[in-house]
Amino acid sequence: VRTPMYWDLDEKARVAGCHMIRSAVERIINEEGIDYYRRFVREVVEEGRRIFRARVRERLIPGHYQAASFSEVAFVETPEGKTERQREDMLMHAPISLVVGPEGDFKFSMEGASRCGPHPFNCALSSMQGALWVLLSQTLFYDGRVNDGAYLAVEHNFPLGSWTNPGDPYVAYGTAWAFLIPAFTGLFRSLSRGFYARGYREEVVSGYGFTGDASQGGGTLKNGVYFPLAAFDLSSVGLGAGALRDGLDFGYAVWNPECDMGDVEVWESMELGLPWLGRGVKPDTAGFGKFRGATGWENLRITHNVTDMLHYVVRPDGLTFHGGGLMGGYPHATGYKFWLTNTNFAEVVKAGKPYPVRERDPNDSEVERLLEGTPRRSERSQTLGMVLKDKEIVLTNMSGAPGFGDPLERRLEAVLKDVREGIYTAGAVARIYGVIITEDRAGKTFSLDEDATGKARKAIREERRERSVPFKEFYESQRQAILDGKMIAPVRTMLRESMGLSPDWAAHYREFWNLPGDFDL
Repeated sequence: VRTPMYWDLDEKARVAGCHMIRSAVERIINEEGIDYYRRFVREVVEEGRRIFRARVRERLIPGHYQAASFSEVAFVETPEGKTERQREDMLMHAPISLVVGPEGDFKFSMEGASRCGPHPFNCALSSMQGALWVLLSQTLFYDGRVNDGAYLAVEHNFPLGSWTNPGDPYVAYGTAWAFLIPAFTGLFRSLSRGFYARGYREEVVSGYGFTGDASQGGGTLKNGVYFPLAAFDLSSVGLGAGALRDGLDFGYAVWNPECDMGDVEVWESMELGLPWLGRGVKPDTAGFGKFRGATGWENLRITHNVTDMLHYVVRPDGLTFHGGGLMGGYPHATGYKFWLTNTNFAEVVKAGKPYPVRERDPNDSEVERLLEGTPRRSERSQTLGMVLKDKEIVLTNMSGAPGFGDPLERRLEAVLKDVREGIYTAGAVARIYGVIITEDRAGKTFSLDEDATGKARKAIREERRERSVPFKEFYESQRQAILDGKMIAPVRTMLRESMGLSPDWAAHYREFWNLPGDFDL
């Protein structure tokens, strides 16, 4: 355990909570008797079941909701010593099916999920059940009465043999959140469609950011003192846009909805060998839309006074995005990794020259402008640990969250405010929002050009009309691509696993695409 003091504190809090609950139960039994307590508990459980079903009838339209999320396992860069299978690019399939009945029935299934695999991202059944209730207690049943009654009101299916329920004690479960977190964005989207249809527009959420790009590892200072890397500022990524509002910046994680990233000075008191050069907004990471998603952010850090340090990060949204947006909203930006080794940082500081505090735009890196060194970039999500020496640069960047609605419907004043606050660059809003913003030579004053904006938005709409095709034509082109086998290897393997593991999902896939009954990938 890299940070035993936090582990101890967490365990002590759990034990203390158990003692508090036990004392309260014993007090009720002593005052009222065991028979009264048993009747009371049964009534509480039944009340929870009825309230949950009533909430489902109130908030959701009966019907069949479906969504899917994907996440990659990109271990092609893994060095020798791994099997060929472990060095393949793989793709996680998280199909979500939600059937809502007129009487409040709630049937959740991930039938069709891809198989468990040779990676640490497999999830135990208890983990998936826990994640399901983390989301339901935030979105549908958040009045503090979650108990076995609510649990009994929900049917769930996590297929045996899939990554959601391997049923095998010998597969790796060490980083289960890497699949679990992106998988449940589909449930957010499904519930939000129901909320929107019922008129609960303020409850709509397009998704959330991924909490995965945190520095981890540890090292040794030159005086021999060990230090860990385990900063929890990743608890503060962001919430996706809603039907009435922008996303919540830096204020949400799906597993920690009331979060605080903490001051860097506090984290530095523990992570002694990796101080911050800076932390700030990462431009153009928020999902575009009528209402934008939460913006991403970045840390720029440097190894200092170390003999060596092991640094690694795990991030599943490098080649894929897990949050697809809602009703025309765009997904958040995908991430990347960046290190600068063999730097001249010490010489730059000694000469009194400016040094980088952010990277901002990877196409015009502030780090590479101000420092010399050996850059290493990767758009792949998972990379193995790197051993870093003194005065080497580490960048971590958190994903934004998806948007809601057509970007061309966003208010001009809101876009201008986004550019002024560094959430978007002027170039990005011109391309996506059709909003033309000019800036002075110093890049400090931004102005809206309304005439040019009107023309730009008109041009984007005309381009959309030219590119658009009838759905039937689009459907046929995609169907033919499937029949012709025009898909990359990770997608083919993922779908083959889903079809092989679940005959029901295979039948659904063939029926949807009108494929022959014996079609196989």
